This record gives sequence, C-alpha cells and structure tokens, in this order.
Amino acid sequence: MDIENEQSEKKKWIFIIVGILILIAIIIFAILHFGKNSTVVKQISNVLPFGQLGTETPRGNITGGNNSVGNNPDGTTPAEGEKPMFLQLAKGPVAGATNIIRDGKTYVRYVLRENGFVYEVDPETAISKQLTNTTIPRVYEASFGSEGNAVVLRYLTRDPLTRLDVIKTYFANLELPTSTASSTDTVGALRGDYLPDNISALSISPDGKNLFYLLPIPEGVSGTIISLTNAQPPKEVFRNSFSEWLPQLFNDGTILLTTKASAKVPGYAYLYNPKDHTLSRIVREKNGLTTQGNSDGTLVAYSENIADNSTFGLYSKEGFHGDEGIITHESSVPLTTLPEKCAWGTIHHALYCGSFTGGGNGNIPDGWYQGITTFNDTFWMINTDTTEITFIADPLKSLQKNFDVTMPFIDNKETFLFFVDKNDSSLWSMRIPQATTTDSGGIPPIDTTLTPAEQKDAAGSVTH
Repeated sequence: MDIENEQSEKKKWIFIIVGILILIAIIIFAILHFGKNSTVVKQISNVLPFGQLGTETPRGNITGGNNSVGNNPDGTTPAEGEKPMFLQLAKGPVAGATNIIRDGKTYVRYVLRENGFVYEVDPETAISKQLTNTTIPRVYEASFGSEGNAVVLRYLTRDPLTRLDVIKTYFANLELPTSTASSTDTVGALRGDYLPDNISALSISPDGKNLFYLLPIPEGVSGTIISLTNAQPPKEVFRNSFSEWLPQLFNDGTILLTTKASAKVPGYAYLYNPKDHTLSRIVREKNGLTTQGNSDGTLVAYSENIADNSTFGLYSKEGFHGDEGIITHESSVPLTTLPEKCAWGTIHHALYCGSFTGGGNGNIPDGWYQGITTFNDTFWMINTDTTEITFIADPLKSLQKNFDVTMPFIDNKETFLFFVDKNDSSLWSMRIPQATTTDSGGIPPIDTTLTPAEQKDAAGSVTH
C-alpha cells in the first residue's frame, strides 16, 4: 500500500507540473497573439498562483544612440524631468565628431568607422539621423571643418602593385538635400577628392576655415595649407629636414609644431609663422612632451614625463604673474592628465579635462597611444588664469562606468563636453554644471564639497 500511495503522490505532482507548464505556454501564446495588456491576458493572469504580470517598462524611440542616464555628481538619482549628466550619443565605433549650431540649437555630427557614414545627433535626446550614405570602409580618423559641412577621412589601404600600406586622405563636402533636409528618410552624400597619399599628420583650424597637412618628402617634410572656404589652390608654406612633427593650426594662421612624443625622449614645441617663415621655440626639453593650444595659440597645455610620472602644465604667451612681479611663461597644474584628454572652453577661461591617477607605469604617452595602458578618468575644470582645478564628476560613481577620454570638444555655448571613450570608440556627452552667477574671471562655480580623501577616491585609476 505504501508503494501504491507513493506512486499516486508522484503522479499527482507530475500532473500539477504538466498543468503549470501548459498554463505558462497558454500565457506566452496569449501575450504574443493578443498583447500583454489585452483583456484575455489580464483574465488569465488573475488566476495565476504567483500573481499578476508586471507592468511593461517604457522604451524611448532612440535611433543610432543609447539613452544612457547617469546619476548626479553627488551620487543621487536625478529627479523626474531632470536632464542626465552623461548621455551616450553613438554606440560607435566613431572616427571623429564636431558640434554645429542650427536654429540656435546645438547638434553633433560624427562619422562611423565601419563605413564612413555621417550622422547628426541631438545631445539632449540622443536621437540621431543619417546624413550621408557614401561608403568609405574602415575610417580611422575623421576631422570636420567649415561649420561641420566639410570632412577629412583617413584610412589605411594596401597598394595592389607594391603591396605596401598606404595612408589615404579623402577631403569631401557634405552634399545634403535642401528642400527636404528635415525629412527623416532623406540622405545626402560626400563629394570630394583625395589629397596626396601618406600624409603623416594634419590639422584643421578651430574656426574650420583652413587645413594644414604634413607630407614626407626626400628632403624631410613639406607643409601645405588648404582653404576650406574658397577655391584658392593649396599653398606650400613649410619645409624642414626634420619630419617627426605633430601640427596644430590656429585661427590666425600660425602653426604649433611639436615633436612626436616618447616617454624617454626630450620633446620640443615651436610656433611657426608662415608669413615670415619664423620658427619660435616655446616649450623645450620635456620628455614625452605632448601639447594642445587654444584657438589663437596664446595658451598651450602640455604634459611631460618626469621620473616615470605624467605631469601637466600650461604655457602662456603673455606669462603668469608670480610673487614680487616675476612673470613666468610656464605654470604647473596639479592634475594628472594629457592634453589629448582636454578641451578648451569657448566662453570662460577654462580647460576641461579627463584626469587619471598614477604615472601610467612609467611609459606615458607611449603605452596609451599603443593601447597597452588604459585610464579610468574623472572630470575636472582648470581655471587657466589661476591654474586652480575644480572637480566636476566621477562617472564610476554617477554612471557605474569607466571612461578613457579622447577627442574631447566643447560646444559653442559651453553647455556640453563631448568625448569619445577610447575603450570602445563610443561617443558621449557630459553636461557641464551651470550656475546663475560667476566668479574667478567668469568661470561657473561648481560645488566641490568633497573631502580630500573623497577627491582622491574619485580620481580614478590606471589599468594595464
């Protein structure tokens, strides 16, 4: 009898389990066929032993972007309707981006690496629209000019005859439809020409009006300027027997020429004037020297490697006023970063940077360039008048995400810092905290109530 009762009990549980599975299958079928909020599904859910179906989570209608919302800088969750501090604008990989102003509103244009398509995204909503469908695969670097209406795309290919790698540089204008420019299904094209093969480096002026590029020649290197606003022919303005330069073209036509950096090699930076062909040395004999100047070259941010630690500073053409009336042209900044992680403010006297801690295992910037070393950055603002620094945000606390900042830039209203995450080449925006009043020469004050221990904790880390 005990055996019969045991078998009967097993059969009962088998029937119950089969019945539950059948009921679940019926519910799944009903959801797929009638919809989750239909009367049929609600009636079925009412008899479930484990309660009713949960409410469906709303999803935004985002195209080409990921509506990633972060917390406030103090770690609290934004209130309903409050705008997020961090927003992902493109999942990437992105080759380059810029901001434009249309009808008084800021938009960001960017180029996808995989196909060279140009997109435009609203930084408030992360809703993007495709602008061109001209396919240029595997774009490594994209630079915009002419108010975002011209773009330079660079990629690597192999010559079929010599079997050697060739750097191709395609300079194009965006041809966008005019009558239906607001239509979501209208796509334009890129129209342009190729510049000489194997250009080693190039730079577009901050105002987007001119392009300067360096081309290796048997005698060393040649530098050429191209106007992006008129049909003037290219003009060679520079020749030098030393070829390892990185250029930055300023709005006044002068060019910052910095020797390519390596941690153990002294670097130099010169200001070149094409009008009188003068070459003036401004920063010299700094190991691992990298630089980035503001739009007119009056201020230059630089980093150097000292005792296997990356240090940061500012060069001022006019000079910094010190004690007893002493004027110095260089001033150290208590922030560990690289100029490539910084963007100059467009309104206030500020420099916005992603900063890391540690010296980068003694091989900076080489290791970072090669992708061997990555950084977890926090965000800071530098008052370029006083070299004081102000903490803005730690994305690890506010977004639970680490960023390795590269290619940063500021919009014309100084509302957003846009940047590419070097980890996956995704495009992001960070909303810059605003204030109703200003101090320190017009820089918006930011709440810095963190203790020194909290600031040290918020400063990120280095990974290898």
